[in-house]
Amino acid sequence: MKAMFKPKGLLTIFISIILIFSIYYLFNPKDKIYVALGDFYPKGHTEDNLYEYGYKDYVKDYLKQDNKLRYYEDAYVKEEYTIKRLYNDIKNNDFIIHNSNVISIKKELREADYITITIGLNDIFNDLKIINIEELETVDDNDFNNSVSKSIKDYDVLLTEIKKYAKGKIIIVPYNIYNNEYYPNTYNKVLIWNNKVKKLSKKHKVDYIEIFNTYSDNNIYPTYKTYKRQAYKIYKTL
Repeated sequence: MKAMFKPKGLLTIFISIILIFSIYYLFNPKDKIYVALGDFYPKGHTEDNLYEYGYKDYVKDYLKQDNKLRYYEDAYVKEEYTIKRLYNDIKNNDFIIHNSNVISIKKELREADYITITIGLNDIFNDLKIINIEELETVDDNDFNNSVSKSIKDYDVLLTEIKKYAKGKIIIVPYNIYNNEYYPNTYNKVLIWNNKVKKLSKKHKVDYIEIFNTYSDNNIYPTYKTYKRQAYKIYKTL
């Protein structure tokens, strides 16, 4: 006896197939959500004291060019941001308004496929009562090391909090400044901070992008080319 499909059964199968394809195209796993977190560095601070394009923006562009970007958020990249402020924003579940929708930071972290973070120097500046990175040149080494110890403990707590919600790939991006004859101590101090953060990344089993420039005649601040090169290295790990 030959099997027969009733019209109603065929209609059900047809609708199911349409739904499957609709879900696939609406939520294509190749399309990723990218959330950037951090301070003046990912915001794109350059030698001209501009904040136009940081590594996060180039990462976004690379994802977009390859049609891999569904959603990008950098509302939690702020020039004055500190570890403590970011931690408090997450703890208090701070929110933003996006296209008339209220989106909380915990929701952003939960849904993100990729999260990049650069943060910490502002905490050190505040603790040492200095304003900018150049002032690290004359800061006493012991005072700096004490400040680093306090800030790295806060960073440890921050990463623990982030990992409560984030299920995607977390990438810590180091500060990438140039060595310069006028600021050799500043360069070495930033390198010390980066190395501490690198150890912390291993503890929390998150990625750390290893890239650090050596020397520039002009300035200690990165150029757009530096940010773009750093972004490309980040993108290749995604």
